[in-house]
Amino acid sequence: VECERIINEKKIYKPKTVGAKSFEYVSHIKANGKTYKCSQVLPKYKKMHDGKHKCREALHTCQSTCQACSYYCTKPFGHSGAHSTVHGNMSNCKFMVENNASIEFSEQTTKWEIDCATSIAKEFVENTVRVYTTGDTAEAEICDFFCEKMGRGHFHLIKCDKHENGSCDVMETANNDTYYVRRHANPDECGGNNLDKVTHKYYWERYLKFEDPCKLPSQKQFEKCNHFCPHSDHAQIKDDCGEIKKSYCMERLWHAPVTEQKSDSIDTTVMNGHVFSCSHSGNYHVLRNHIIYVYVYAHIVCILLESKFLNFF
Repeated sequence: VECERIINEKKIYKPKTVGAKSFEYVSHIKANGKTYKCSQVLPKYKKMHDGKHKCREALHTCQSTCQACSYYCTKPFGHSGAHSTVHGNMSNCKFMVENNASIEFSEQTTKWEIDCATSIAKEFVENTVRVYTTGDTAEAEICDFFCEKMGRGHFHLIKCDKHENGSCDVMETANNDTYYVRRHANPDECGGNNLDKVTHKYYWERYLKFEDPCKLPSQKQFEKCNHFCPHSDHAQIKDDCGEIKKSYCMERLWHAPVTEQKSDSIDTTVMNGHVFSCSHSGNYHVLRNHIIYVYVYAHIVCILLESKFLNFF
């Protein structure tokens, strides 16, 4: 089987949220593998040949597929190590949004149009808003792109495989730092029972057994706590994209509550169990991102992701 991400057609997505606008998205060919035919020549007047099938192709690829998009692994058949693929539309997934609210994502798409006066094609950027709520399909999103979009501190939910007396928690140690990579989820975290929370890295490498398709800088951000300081002073600082540059907690995802200063610096603040590289006067609360879920219904897997909406800690 050979596989690559090939555009099939452009489709119109119709959200379930009342009043939400439909939007156009690119649909790629699902699981677009290529199966080679047997090269054996059939004997005259026969519909079958004797012996085993033969193939002229020297290289055959792995038969495993991604559970979210059904794309085939592109490594040689019988390979060692993790699987790898280009990934496609998340056609096996549905959204579950915290409190059944609606969630919005801004998208920029580069398009071309013909100038009627000059008949010259001109490039322009179209801004659209994607609105999702519980029950919406995630087919307009692509596996790795969506993880990149969710960013810092997002994590995934998978089915718990432990019995009542067993512990779901899994910890790792690196550079003398011990931290959680898997924890049992509370029922109110995704509207169901018997689920575990796992980090982005754990999900891709140890659960799906696929290579992490996201860029290394992003992978490092995914491991960090996503609580941030909401003080108005930060509104004056913008990043390269013109967005407000948030001051995030300096700890890892799922860290133990911080009860004392981690640094002697006067610019470090401990608040609500989190530590920040900033200091402000006045009373305010740490914020975290609103929670949404992407449910891989075909394989009983949940993915917990974070949006840009804010909620009090």
